[in-house]
Amino acid sequence: MTKKIKTMTPHTFIKSLKSFQEGDTGFCTIATITTKNNCIKGKIGFWFEVIANDVQPILSVQMDSFTIDRPIKAIIITGTEQLHTYIRSMRQWMEEELISFFSFPTKPHKNIQLERHE
Repeated sequence: MTKKIKTMTPHTFIKSLKSFQEGDTGFCTIATITTKNNCIKGKIGFWFEVIANDVQPILSVQMDSFTIDRPIKAIIITGTEQLHTYIRSMRQWMEEELISFFSFPTKPHKNIQLERHE
């Protein structure tokens, strides 16, 4: 039986990976932008679907960010080492993207807070 898994941080995602079954889906949040009253304005992370998880995890992952207004193609991740590399790459991209996003002359948000998820 497949299930939709709620949003989780990379740490929780990696820790829970062995318990996922084929067809399970969810979202892994790398960073969240919120206002001071904790209203979520945007998330950066990736959607995932477990293709197989017998010998090693095989996942379809698709990056998602409020800063991009076009669909990003999903890729296949095989094994935990490749997953760790993907998450590190996402963090690096996220930091560069947010630096660019917040350096606009007119700020899209006021009173924002950034939470980076480990």
